[in-house]
Amino acid sequence: MLRGLSSLLSPVLALLLMVACVALLLVVSASTAFAHSYPKTMDPAPNGRLDATPAHVGMTFDSPVASQGTSIVVLDATGNPIPTRVDAVDGNTRASVSTAGDLEAGPYTVAWTSVSADDGHAAQGFYTFVVNGGAVGILSGVARSQTTAADLTATLTVAPADDGSSLLRVDLNDTSAVERVRIRLRRPDLGEDLLDTKPSGDGGWLLTGNEVALPGAWHAQVIVRRTNIFDDAQGGFDFTVDPVSGAPTFAADRAEYFALPIFAHAQFVNSTPAANANVQSAPSSLSATWSQELASVQFTVTGPDGSNVVNGTAQINLSERHTASVPIRDAGPGQYFVVWHNVSGDDGDPNDGSFVFTVAGQPTTQTTTPSAPTTPTRPVACVENGIKTPGIADSRVDTYCKRQAIRDQYKGKISELIFNFDLSIGMGLESSLKDAMTG
Repeated sequence: MLRGLSSLLSPVLALLLMVACVALLLVVSASTAFAHSYPKTMDPAPNGRLDATPAHVGMTFDSPVASQGTSIVVLDATGNPIPTRVDAVDGNTRASVSTAGDLEAGPYTVAWTSVSADDGHAAQGFYTFVVNGGAVGILSGVARSQTTAADLTATLTVAPADDGSSLLRVDLNDTSAVERVRIRLRRPDLGEDLLDTKPSGDGGWLLTGNEVALPGAWHAQVIVRRTNIFDDAQGGFDFTVDPVSGAPTFAADRAEYFALPIFAHAQFVNSTPAANANVQSAPSSLSATWSQELASVQFTVTGPDGSNVVNGTAQINLSERHTASVPIRDAGPGQYFVVWHNVSGDDGDPNDGSFVFTVAGQPTTQTTTPSAPTTPTRPVACVENGIKTPGIADSRVDTYCKRQAIRDQYKGKISELIFNFDLSIGMGLESSLKDAMTG
């Protein structure tokens, strides 16, 4: 994708740079690797249904792990750990334990922690399996709650499925252009798991892997990706499962559950002119609205001639603090490329994004050699404005255009949401890329 880079360089130079970047990443992966080690395979498999106690509970990681700090804990349906012993394993990418005795029928949660042998960085996660012959899940009853996710209203339902396992269902007030819906489940004692839902067939999205198999407090982040919208819509939910009755209950005040920020940036909602809009004449100003109150905002608007057409200082609407505007000058017909950077007034998190709009008319064209091959590129390049993003520690990605070049390069291979968030909390480029890899 290299939106901000390849369109500024000749195709040959861009190709050479891409080769150099790949070579550099290979060197980095061979020497320092990426910052986290994640399971590639797990046994028993996630949501596995077993007729007997498994001989081992283990996993193979995607990079070497340190024996000191890497652990596997098996929890029963009440949240109590099952006695286990550490198995001897071959190689340095494997971890395994054996239970001290037979497991009773019911659901079990495997909580894992890995410590990278390359740099000592830790990761956490969990999954579940069931020993057949008893209850498959712990839920009893149904709970439902709504929250806003950018310009959407998301409803999350927590209930037992027909077989007794946990079922999480997402419904949206507007399903148009939805490409996928994910749920990020998180607990302070387990870490987190980012999970893909499946369409329900009746307008919703289902998560049916029996992930909620422990009582206590849970956080669920619904993440909605839509066609032609840069920012994923996100909505957070907090619920608890009663340890006695198994009844799920949503928290009245979701904001108090997690001390860690869960992708709480001010997300783009809409703009005037609208993203991808065609307008008859160039506007004298541009405005945009975000999902949270703003502490600050900056714009760069590149006109069809490649110049920055911002003609004044961005102003936040102090009556509601979600909307900001900036004056721009008329650079003629063609496509205008808008880059924005904001800092949330709610939690101080930085965020950035971009969109385009087009002014009707025939843009000025440059003389080209008729026989020269054409390569589809974005009509407007990302023009570096030198504004450094607060909280970004890695100088290779500390401005919007630098990050956009990486996002373009890995388009479709990474979750841009996770990539942006990891960078915002101080992680480096390689670590953030690894964490955001969608496989």
